[in-house]
Amino acid sequence: ASSPAVAPAVDAPASGRPPRGGRPRRGGRPRRALALTGWATLLLAGLGLVVLGIVGQRAPDAPLPSHDFSVAAPDPSATTRRAPAPERTYPPHRLVIDSLDISAPIVPEPLDGEGGLVVPGDVRTVGRWAAGPDIRAAAGTTVLAGHVDRNGDLGALYSLHRIEPGALVVVSDAAGRGTRWRIVALQTVPKERLPRFAATGERRLVLVTCAGAVVQTPRGRSYADNLIATAVPEA
Repeated sequence: ASSPAVAPAVDAPASGRPPRGGRPRRGGRPRRALALTGWATLLLAGLGLVVLGIVGQRAPDAPLPSHDFSVAAPDPSATTRRAPAPERTYPPHRLVIDSLDISAPIVPEPLDGEGGLVVPGDVRTVGRWAAGPDIRAAAGTTVLAGHVDRNGDLGALYSLHRIEPGALVVVSDAAGRGTRWRIVALQTVPKERLPRFAATGERRLVLVTCAGAVVQTPRGRSYADNLIATAVPEA
């Protein structure tokens, strides 16, 4: 059985309590705290420990995409305007990617007492950093992080490695109104070379999960890479 990891870094907004360095919280409720390091930096690193059910059994690697890609964001002035999307009601706070059969609840996750981001223990739930841009924000990058698998159960973002350029991603707000996004990039990065995502600037949605080979770390077994899918608002 396995429990994957994600670890992007996120530039925090100027307001609010600055995140502090911290270690994953142990014991208690079955949720993980992701370490936060340095002023205005969010480090999602706590999802990556791999738990083996049988001593000596090698946990399977997390899936990798057949290829990474990066395409230009659609130019509204140069593309044919899409027909209005049919009205559809979604459950509140939901991530929906029909092309991958993904429909996962989203929960905002706060900082714990040690400055760590609490991540959902439910493998089928996706976490959003509560202090980052909300899905209805006008600027900055909203980051959603989810498991690839855990203890033999497939995670909410297990199939993210199969996402294609232009794939539609819908994230609903508290009223169940969907915001529509199109995938423009898929990147596999070693965890030690994670990018930062700004809380200001161009509007982006980023989905993060684990990928790659199982590796040994000082805290146990983890995954070597993170898989990062980037989307822009639908034109």
